[in-house]
Amino acid sequence: MKRKLLCMLVGMFISGGSIAGTWIIDTKIADVRWYTGDAGYITTENNSNPGCPGQPLNANRYLNSNTPGNEKLISLALSAMMAGKTVNVLLSGCFENKHSKISGIVVKSQ
Repeated sequence: MKRKLLCMLVGMFISGGSIAGTWIIDTKIADVRWYTGDAGYITTENNSNPGCPGQPLNANRYLNSNTPGNEKLISLALSAMMAGKTVNVLLSGCFENKHSKISGIVVKSQ
């Protein structure tokens, strides 16, 4: 429980101290990508698009290195994927009307 709370707090502080947004609950990370253009994507097993209402379903979640803390979030996502852990992903906003933006990740122990 302490570990789950710690991960949630880290995600909350990385995202600017706010937990406002939409959560994807109990999913797994299928892949993690980072490009030299300072952008990355995480693909979740959940194929929804709650950060972009009215847009087609999409499992790709967007990160940008210009947002403080996103390098930490991509590292946390990679660790969760490698360990096969279930995660909760906090989304806030939409990138290019296609991809939900990640603002937090909670790695679950089970």
